[in-house]
Amino acid sequence: MNKYFVMHSNDEFLINQISKVYADKTLIMISIILFILIVITIKERRQVNDDFLSIETSSFLRGCAVLLLLVGHFYLKCVEGVSFFERAGNWAVVVFLFISGNALYKSYGLSNLTSRFIFRRLDKIILPTWICLLLFYILSYNINHYSYNWIMVALSFACIILPRPPDGPAWFITYILFLYFLYFVSFFFYSFL
Repeated sequence: MNKYFVMHSNDEFLINQISKVYADKTLIMISIILFILIVITIKERRQVNDDFLSIETSSFLRGCAVLLLLVGHFYLKCVEGVSFFERAGNWAVVVFLFISGNALYKSYGLSNLTSRFIFRRLDKIILPTWICLLLFYILSYNINHYSYNWIMVALSFACIILPRPPDGPAWFITYILFLYFLYFVSFFFYSFL
């Protein structure tokens, strides 16, 4: 089975990936169009908000992160050769995590944390993760007839997801849970100071 999603052919043979030259030209054209749309849609200049990472700023950064994620996956899966943009998906995750961490600090600070905080965070992440993993393993077995090592499956359901197959793209869930735990623990160290 071919691991690439984009296929096109020239006169001689089938090519599995888009040429980097065409991909770069396409990215430039999309960037110009997005820039023009942004400039056109700005009708009035808003008052500058002195708040660090205001809602407008964090929404803009989330939008940039979504674009980085799309560009990163496009270059990683669809463009031949190695490109600077292949790591754009990793940058997107960093931006999302930074914005989420800032929002957590604005919401809770270091004085309002209780054990309820950690349970609410776990409730938002673990149940959807389990549902997705269950669907993934069922579909993978029924459609592709793949079965996985039970230790890897158990680790995945314990939200210890390693950045390798079968569920490598979900590595960030383990990282997010680690950051929540670190934030919660830092509250206790801060409260003793």
